[in-house]
Amino acid sequence: MHYDEVNDALFQAFPSFFEVIELDLQYYNDDYCGGQYSVAARFVDFLEDCHSKGDDETYRKGLLFIEQLHQSNWRDVRELATVGYLESFLDWSEKDKLANDLGDESKRWWLELNLFWQGKIDGIGQSFRLQQGDHIEHEGKTYEYLGKGLKATGSKTIWRLSPELYFKCWNCGYFMNGDPQTDDRCLCGILNKSSGYGRFGIKQGDNTIEVFQRV
Repeated sequence: MHYDEVNDALFQAFPSFFEVIELDLQYYNDDYCGGQYSVAARFVDFLEDCHSKGDDETYRKGLLFIEQLHQSNWRDVRELATVGYLESFLDWSEKDKLANDLGDESKRWWLELNLFWQGKIDGIGQSFRLQQGDHIEHEGKTYEYLGKGLKATGSKTIWRLSPELYFKCWNCGYFMNGDPQTDDRCLCGILNKSSGYGRFGIKQGDNTIEVFQRV
């Protein structure tokens, strides 16, 4: 699901919520990020109301929707799930019980939000930032984090490509093998590798590329 498809998916899954918000959509469409954040805040109000009325089925279905957003391949969708949806729960009188109802990924970001608003970290996501030498699992394989940018490949001036290296797109999370003899493109199209032209890089700047090697 792409970012601009989130609201349509939400309304399809929750027609009763669409009935509540339908008349206001014309105003939200001109808001920040196309209205998705305004709709997210209203949806959280809707879920809180469902919970207070004992409609546990809709409440849990809504939390599952948020969990699915957190599992998206698209960074802007994941940010919407955290900053748009989860953060809107912070003023809820029963927020202390929310963590027990959330899916695994949503719970991870809910705890991170609380650390941020308690002043224990400087930014949302700080706790999850990789350090050089950290290991991660991806599609059943283990990778070691080397750092960001071309310096993480051991070069100061040009990208050192190798089949042993993998490069992760900051936006869609695509893992690209560094074999210089093959062409590749990430899911969102901003990270590209061209063997014929000897080109490799990303539109947003080389220092946004995370570098890994297989363990």
